[in-house]
Amino acid sequence: MDEIANNLRSLKMPGMAHFWTSLQETRRYDDLSLKDGLLLMIQAELDNRTMSRNAKLLKKRYCF
Repeated sequence: MDEIANNLRSLKMPGMAHFWTSLQETRRYDDLSLKDGLLLMIQAELDNRTMSRNAKLLKKRYCF
């Protein structure tokens, strides 16, 4: 597996790791500037954390 993705997972950034893997699979990482790629990876991590937080809240609310 990719060293960058592994390091992101070890830093507890699974959203960024998944996005990085997607970029590699589609070979888009060479098309993006550093700034654009980093912005997209950060947004993917924020989205992942928001979804995880919402899932936990829903589970807590509806699972007694």
